[in-house]
Amino acid sequence: MSLVNLAPIPRGDTYNITWVFYTDATQEEESNLTGYEFFMTVNSSFSDANDDNAIIKKEPSDFTVSGGQVEVTLSSTDTAQTLGTYYYDLQFKDGDGEIGTPVRGTVQIVWDVTKRTS
Repeated sequence: MSLVNLAPIPRGDTYNITWVFYTDATQEEESNLTGYEFFMTVNSSFSDANDDNAIIKKEPSDFTVSGGQVEVTLSSTDTAQTLGTYYYDLQFKDGDGEIGTPVRGTVQIVWDVTKRTS
């Protein structure tokens, strides 16, 4: 499992995330993630018993998976949160039903000045 702290996200901004997974440490060949389903949860605590209090929940239909690349977009609604540091993880379920958490870390929602968008 890798600890990856995401770059700070200004409150209310759209934010695209791409992870690339490789077959080994040489990073010469991308993994084949065909048949994998991905889930992402962002929460103010990493010790909750369930996802009920999560501020962002991304489901398999929210992800684009190609080869070893996994992409998800946090919408402006997703990131319209109270300023602060949150915990996240990316979890998968493979074609055999095995569960794994390849990435976890923190993400900060930071201040923004401009509120108007039109």
